[in-house]
Amino acid sequence: MRVRFAPKDPPDYPGKVPPSENSGREFRATENDLFALLAQLVLVHPTEESYAAMQATSKHLNDFEWESWPADQVAVRGKAQWKELLGSGSGCQNDMTMGVVRLRKGESLEPHRHAQPETYYTLSGRGTVTIEDVVHSVEPGRLLFIPGNARHQINNAEDEELMILYAFAISDFSKIQYHF
Repeated sequence: MRVRFAPKDPPDYPGKVPPSENSGREFRATENDLFALLAQLVLVHPTEESYAAMQATSKHLNDFEWESWPADQVAVRGKAQWKELLGSGSGCQNDMTMGVVRLRKGESLEPHRHAQPETYYTLSGRGTVTIEDVVHSVEPGRLLFIPGNARHQINNAEDEELMILYAFAISDFSKIQYHF
């Protein structure tokens, strides 16, 4: 089985070297290698205390205001807007952060990276997500997993708004350091 990883040493996930030095590396993986990698992706097992601190929540997308980059950062970061639905900024802190990003026609979230892996699930619209120079067409129902430190971006060239649900396995969105 051929598997493509961003980290330099897949069993040592997350990678400890800059992505430009290791992205796109391929190696032959056995089933045991994949299980070991998956086990390492589950970095923290919740404790009884953290389970007790978690709270059930029910919110609607309309309960939140759209956020965007400051005007002086739009040229570098893009014109994306987002709503943090779950995480420290949402008023409901759990062991993950989840939100929705919205792009109108001609808008983008410019190429960036961050240490945390991220998952995208397309809710509506059509567009492209580029991960490490590989372009993926997205439409409702499309799921993408983005490894930590992988360079990625979102583009919408269509008339309909593109809305993508995003998720991180981290409780505090403010701890995610974006590098554009």
